Amino acid sequence: MMQSANAQQRLPQQQQQLLLQQQQQQQQQQQQQQQQQLLQQAGYPTANASNLFGDVGAMGADGLYRTTSRNPARAQTLHATPQTPYNSGSAQSAYYSQSQLVQAQQHQLQQSLASLNQSQQQPFYYQQQYHQLPPVTYTLNYANNMYMSPSFGNFTANITQMPNHLAYYHPIMYQHPQQQLLSQSLNYAGFSLSSAGGLVGGGGAAILLDPLLQQQQHQQQQQQSLQSRKEYQEYFLQIAHQKYSAQDYVGAYNILNDLRNLHQNHLPTLLLLGCTCYSLNLFELSLSYNQQILNIDDKFAEAYSNMGTTYRAMAQNASPAAEGVDCSEMAERFYRTAISIRPKYWDASINLAGLLSSAGRWREAVQVYENIERLMEEEFDAGERLDLVAASENVQDGQYLKLLWEVGRRRSKRVEYERASGQVVAGEASGFTADRRRDLYYAKGNLLFAMGEVVEARRQYLKGLVAVGLDVSPIYAQSNSAVLPPPTVTPHQAMMALQTKSDRGDAIYHPTTSSILQTLAKIYQDALKPIQAVNFYYMSLGIHPTANTCNNLGILLAPQRLNESISWYEFGLTIDPAHVHIYTNLGSALKDRGQVPEGIACYQRAISLQPDFFIALANLANVYKDLGRVEDAIDLYRRALRVKPDFVEAFCNFVNSLLFICDWTDRGINLERIKEIVTQQLREGGKQIPKAVPTVLPFHTFTYSSLTAWMIREISRRNADRVLWNVETADWFPGFPQRPIKLLSAAVRPDPIATQQILNRSLQYPYPYPLPPPPDPHIRVGYLSSDFNNHPLAHLMQSVFGLHDRSKFRVYCYALSPTDGSPYRQKIEREADVFLDVSNWSIKDIVERIAGVDRIHILCNLNGYTKGGRNEIFAARPAPLHMAFMGFAGTMGAGKVDDKENGDEASGDDCAWDAVAEAHGVDNESTVSRDDAFFFDAVRETWIDYMVVDEIACPRQFVCGEPLEADETPRITTRLAERDVIRKVDDRSRVYTEGMIYMPHTYFVNDHRQGFREQEDPEVDRIVEGDDVASFLSASALSVFGSGGSGKADGALRYHRDEGYESEDELGDAERLRWRKEQIRRLKMRQEMFPWMREDTVVYANFNQLYKVDPDIFAAWMNIIKRVPNSILWLLRFPPAGEAHLRAKARELVGDEVAQRLVFTDVAPKHLHIHRGRIADVFLDTPECNAHTTAADILWSGTPIVTYPKYDFRMCSRVAASVAYATGTWGDDKSEDVQVDRTRVGQAKGAGLDLGVKRLDNPFLLGHHMVVNSYEEYEEQAVKLGQSLKWEWKEIASWRRARRKGGKEAGAPVPPPPPFPSSDKHQQQHPVVKTEDIYGTQLASGYQQEASQQQQHQLLLQQQHQQMVSGFWPTDSLLGYPTYHQAAVAASLAHANYPTPTSVIPQPPPPPPSIFYPSRANPTHIYTPSSSGLATRLRRRLFLTRDTVPLFDTARWVRNLEAGMEVAYKRWEEGMTRMRARNEAEVGVVQRVGIGAGVGVKGVSVSAATERRKRVTSRCFWVREEEE
Repeated sequence: MMQSANAQQRLPQQQQQLLLQQQQQQQQQQQQQQQQQLLQQAGYPTANASNLFGDVGAMGADGLYRTTSRNPARAQTLHATPQTPYNSGSAQSAYYSQSQLVQAQQHQLQQSLASLNQSQQQPFYYQQQYHQLPPVTYTLNYANNMYMSPSFGNFTANITQMPNHLAYYHPIMYQHPQQQLLSQSLNYAGFSLSSAGGLVGGGGAAILLDPLLQQQQHQQQQQQSLQSRKEYQEYFLQIAHQKYSAQDYVGAYNILNDLRNLHQNHLPTLLLLGCTCYSLNLFELSLSYNQQILNIDDKFAEAYSNMGTTYRAMAQNASPAAEGVDCSEMAERFYRTAISIRPKYWDASINLAGLLSSAGRWREAVQVYENIERLMEEEFDAGERLDLVAASENVQDGQYLKLLWEVGRRRSKRVEYERASGQVVAGEASGFTADRRRDLYYAKGNLLFAMGEVVEARRQYLKGLVAVGLDVSPIYAQSNSAVLPPPTVTPHQAMMALQTKSDRGDAIYHPTTSSILQTLAKIYQDALKPIQAVNFYYMSLGIHPTANTCNNLGILLAPQRLNESISWYEFGLTIDPAHVHIYTNLGSALKDRGQVPEGIACYQRAISLQPDFFIALANLANVYKDLGRVEDAIDLYRRALRVKPDFVEAFCNFVNSLLFICDWTDRGINLERIKEIVTQQLREGGKQIPKAVPTVLPFHTFTYSSLTAWMIREISRRNADRVLWNVETADWFPGFPQRPIKLLSAAVRPDPIATQQILNRSLQYPYPYPLPPPPDPHIRVGYLSSDFNNHPLAHLMQSVFGLHDRSKFRVYCYALSPTDGSPYRQKIEREADVFLDVSNWSIKDIVERIAGVDRIHILCNLNGYTKGGRNEIFAARPAPLHMAFMGFAGTMGAGKVDDKENGDEASGDDCAWDAVAEAHGVDNESTVSRDDAFFFDAVRETWIDYMVVDEIACPRQFVCGEPLEADETPRITTRLAERDVIRKVDDRSRVYTEGMIYMPHTYFVNDHRQGFREQEDPEVDRIVEGDDVASFLSASALSVFGSGGSGKADGALRYHRDEGYESEDELGDAERLRWRKEQIRRLKMRQEMFPWMREDTVVYANFNQLYKVDPDIFAAWMNIIKRVPNSILWLLRFPPAGEAHLRAKARELVGDEVAQRLVFTDVAPKHLHIHRGRIADVFLDTPECNAHTTAADILWSGTPIVTYPKYDFRMCSRVAASVAYATGTWGDDKSEDVQVDRTRVGQAKGAGLDLGVKRLDNPFLLGHHMVVNSYEEYEEQAVKLGQSLKWEWKEIASWRRARRKGGKEAGAPVPPPPPFPSSDKHQQQHPVVKTEDIYGTQLASGYQQEASQQQQHQLLLQQQHQQMVSGFWPTDSLLGYPTYHQAAVAASLAHANYPTPTSVIPQPPPPPPSIFYPSRANPTHIYTPSSSGLATRLRRRLFLTRDTVPLFDTARWVRNLEAGMEVAYKRWEEGMTRMRARNEAEVGVVQRVGIGAGVGVKGVSVSAATERRKRVTSRCFWVREEEE
């Protein structure tokens, strides 16, 4: 009926193809045997190992880039199409897509490749479990990634497989051949069943019988012949079925074809023939046999269903026979025909639902499922029907499950009774067994899940579990927590579940049941309900373990139980040795355990199995990035993004890596895309519970110039919200007590005992833990940090803890990382009153120690959003006051904001309850009370109360909630592209959620004076001090030396001005001595560092990590060295990969000649790094993200900086300005050239500095010469400082020769070498002297012998520095090879006796000393910048006053911090006193009215109440020093 004539003609051709297919099948079997042998040799299991992902119908896993099952939000996973029918044999669904089939071919166990390749095309007559590689997605592991430093965390490899709602059944037979008990074994070998019967009896003689008896005997023989032929036919049909089940379709076809020739109308034979031809992709032949069935019986529903499945396959495989035929439409028509014939036909209904689903007609598919469900359930009474159980969406899953179990128990009782009494059991007569019911609910739930109806999908899954009698209600009885439950099954027990069968019914211990459990687990995992998720995963593993489930469970366990997580990953790989997701997640777990090489090996294994697995590619890139292999990381990110262009996490890390090495290709485009990503994530993530954390983490906002002020604040706020959510969902956390007045609206009225407990706890509002007793007399201060080791924070703060006033404070340090044994750690441990290593403690234990044992008053966060921080400790509120400083240069974002345009309102609900309280007589009218209420009502969200800052780093107008007098009036320099105008009515453009404690100078403490003072150099002492140094030191009152002095030492005599000092005559003896030593040390270190460099070279430097450099500032740097021809720019290889990119950019900007003056060196150890800062003449800062610790290092060395606080709302771009303005003033030097006009301070140098800060009005601040306000001014100031450096001769001994003894000078001045005549406008001529003038007469006699040796030495020097200068330096430039170095160096070290100079440099040039400064004789002069230049005067002032300026006075800083803490705590105590009074008044109201009295805020004017709640008093306060 459905077959064309052409199809009939092709049938013999199709039959001829069978021989060829049979040969191919034999070859495949041979290949499979060879593969198994190879696998056995390699140590891999080959016997029935499960595939990559276990049950295809199961959900996948979550992970690192870990691997989890399906992400329901991914729309692209919904486009899958079924490839094989759904078989009733085991009722296990299978879900395939074209892309998944390709992936499956690559990743199945090798021993099953042959059968899997067949299974891609062949639907099986019996249930065949098929495993494929689902598509994947990714989630960020918040616990590993939130506290970011420049290093990257791991991505979780999630299996994003959709539930199996598109599966359908295979073609089916009308009846199964029955087992025949034959007396002998017959083997089919081409045997033809064409004979009608066989001989009866035996022997050779015939027996003659009575005719009647003969007739009866003949009839009996005919019956026996017919019975024998039927037995033979059934027997060979059984053999054919066995071959079909063994996938020997060619052998089955040969038998069935002979049987068909014997009995052409035998329906079971024709039905199995149709199935066999389907499995051989002979679709037209399959249709032909099914049509023959319908020609015999047009009501044969199975034939219609199988024809529908065949047309479905033809549509998917684009069969030539399908030309001109809408095969999908034909398939639907045949399915519906089969259902119309038999309404309760399970297979046709399931296949129809799968067909509709694959076409995107999901609602129709659901209707098909609902129709089957109705037909199944209507056989039961109304009180026993699961389809009639209804509940609103607000009903929790646990409550809904109880309703289902009540129905299930009633039904099970009746079924047990009917079965025991021999009655027909309802439902089973129609074929609706418990297995099929479970499968129906699973398939329906999967489809609803794909449609986004998650609540209803979960309920269908629960119905499936109830249908088979599996009780999961204990899971819902457990409270939600952040602490995972203990394991209920081990990997060993799960392995036993694979190897043995349970005595219980298969309906429960079945892969589909395990898949339902795994699906529910993944849903709860995505909903951030780890307790339910872990319990469901454990239960799934106990029933039927799969690699997917091991993967998903491992992801959940990794943050808390890393070792158990690794054990499940390893077990998953025993199930599926080629599971790329598990390899990826195992790699991340091993890396987190410190086994980085092993982790890398796992990533590489995953990539070798699947080269385009973007999760593993990105994770390996992260590791390479952290190991310094940035370029390799970038290549891997590119590969990952080629596979998945919308992989935003990898994209953001890719861009960060490019910036890290200064690869600015498409920089603007990339940063704009990041801005778009952040905007979308902030908008969409705000609708989730909890709010989603953006991909860009707070630390990375420092250098993403495209992000606005609002984005930067909200990124921190989202991280803060997640931290708070982590705490509030933890089972150990007692929770925040409710404000007493809000108890009026409680949902229920508790009993009297519970009422009193609630009221007592509300008196503690708003703190979750009992408050510590008042200081008596000590304020207990706790410091938390993961950096109490060899880390910049410890370098800066190592002395702070011991400098606290022990009469007022007691210091507790909580180390979040184990000791590294460094002297920094040892010093902190020694000087803290209490030091605890809590690196292995849980959050709960740390919080309870702080709140319950140590009773801390003020808790300080020294990490913030940096690596190793544990901000959940602060979110749990263990102390009354929390502060943050030093660790993170930005807001923590923990707090409410008033930004109605973006859906945030700071205190609308609290304001409404204020009105309710006042209506009941609670007095809250005073301004102070209202502002106190603002503080305390926000304690839950504001888990950081104060930041310790200064007004330069964090201007007051950017503090959220801070009362301002008027809206901002933008200046010309205000960068409104990054933010809106600040308005007094809201926080739209404000950034900081914390109140501020403003330090008087700078918030940036350091320990350079205590920790990094260099030792005296005996050789420098000999050169500078001479023979009478001891007598001089004893007479010069040098008590200030080494301990700090503010200028001239007491009793020190003034020096006469001489030819080399100009402005140095105002210095005292001690200062002259210190300064001369510093000059010699500087010359020495410059020569050691750059032996090829001329003395009169201006060294500009920047020692920041290169990720802080941006194109704008680099262009300014190139212009600076271009305008100062005798200059170089010194950068660090930090990282080395950045050098090539910056050199290329330099050539592009200023050409090869200037670009040659870009010099790179390696990063030095901390002590050497600090001391070699003196080599530079000017430090050029980076505006996007300043030098922080490095700025303090440089200023300690005396080198001036030039910094531009580019952003007024970004603290990270203002730290260097804060540090520079803490360097003091010019002191007694009131000369006009160092004075800055007061009006200029507030205008030309204004933006970011015109803050109304009184101390900036001082025109003699050194900071005025180091802080600028634009790129243009930056360039001009750097050039000005460089050009102010004019080199000249200085007599080394002049510092002591000018000292008078009894009215006489100590000695006559030694004449300097002759000045350099000018050779051109850019540089000075080299000195012209004789060999004897340079080296002395004694050395001249040996000149000829030394000249050859020196030439060899000079050649060696050139070779040593060839790599450093990269061949860029010309022989007549700053290097001076060979015309300059020998004579100029020697001349700069000239000796006392100077003959008349000659007019030419001696030839050959004389050998220089082995080092830059003299070592063979006693020098008299040095060649150094003039003291009259601004840069030198600035350097000298910075160096000589470094022991007394606020920047390096750690003890002074600690005293100011203590003053701030005392004020903050006093303010808190006063406010808490008023809060307790309010609590008591409101508790009295509740006692009168009653908890749950139904009183609410309905009808209260929130807007009016909010307006009254606006703060009047400042959230900030200023620490004033006593002398101020």
